[in-house]
Amino acid sequence: TTTTTTTTTTTATTTTTTAATTTTSTIPLLNCCETVTISSSDSKFLVSDWVIFAATYNKYSNIPSMNGRMVYKHNSRDYCLYYSSYQWVINVCSALGSASSYMRTDRTDKNCVHSSGLSWAWSIYSDSKMSASCSKVCPDEPPTAPSGATSDWDGTTKTGGTIVTYSCSSSSSTRRSVCDPITNSWTPDLLSADLCGLDTNTTTTTTTTTTT
Repeated sequence: TTTTTTTTTTTATTTTTTAATTTTSTIPLLNCCETVTISSSDSKFLVSDWVIFAATYNKYSNIPSMNGRMVYKHNSRDYCLYYSSYQWVINVCSALGSASSYMRTDRTDKNCVHSSGLSWAWSIYSDSKMSASCSKVCPDEPPTAPSGATSDWDGTTKTGGTIVTYSCSSSSSTRRSVCDPITNSWTPDLLSADLCGLDTNTTTTTTTTTTT
């Protein structure tokens, strides 16, 4: 009597269709740096009266937020930096909320004033060398994109408030991770492996044949 046992291992990939469902993480609107620095190397700006606005701004304790964005106050003068009418503006704190300004960005919906890509202007001049910066940095890279997903991370930016979006090619599901300037870590720091509905299953089949 001869008994032959054959074991076959099969790896199958199952795709779960989630076209009607969009998974999006919730990123707090105020997950931005509490201290920012406004600076410019433009020679015209550096000799102007507006140079006083190049300074450090801290989260304004009296009114810490407005219009879903953080409010900042000049570290030594009574000027506030805040979001109004789709722009980040600097004005006297007594006029907080007004769209009038001494300095302002172009129209934007970005949550953090230190986000990249914002264009600034002061008086009647546009200043391509002006920016708001945050000194907080996440030491690690953002979470790795799970199977079937890609991220829009530029490969270098890790400053506080940086948001990385992960998208699935097979569905509309998305997920975001933000560099939290309070903890200097990515939140969340790990993404679910089945974000895009791709599960890898391993099945083992054992066949026993008996020959007499």
